[in-house]
Amino acid sequence: LLSPPLSLLVLQSDYLLTSNLAAFRLISEDIISGSNESLFISKNLEDLEKFLQTLPMPTPTSQGEVYVQAEDFDEFSGKLKVFLEALDEFLMRLLECPETFKALCRKS
Repeated sequence: LLSPPLSLLVLQSDYLLTSNLAAFRLISEDIISGSNESLFISKNLEDLEKFLQTLPMPTPTSQGEVYVQAEDFDEFSGKLKVFLEALDEFLMRLLECPETFKALCRKS
């Protein structure tokens, strides 16, 4: 068992990450639509959202400490990393080409 960072507990317990991912999907769909990366990024986001729905809530111990299973934390971290790396790569390429970025902003 792992004692996770407080931020992970807050994100899970308040469903902040789930709602932020949903908001990110709405905001980013216009920007990433039409690009080759859009399907890949959307799939990673979908995987992360599905995983969050099945992630068990942390349970307090008799001492009041909260733990999550190490494998749940590792899987969550892995899925988040894959999604963020794909998004980062896409955004870096977008920033390297200001004209494409301007065109995408005008379109949305």
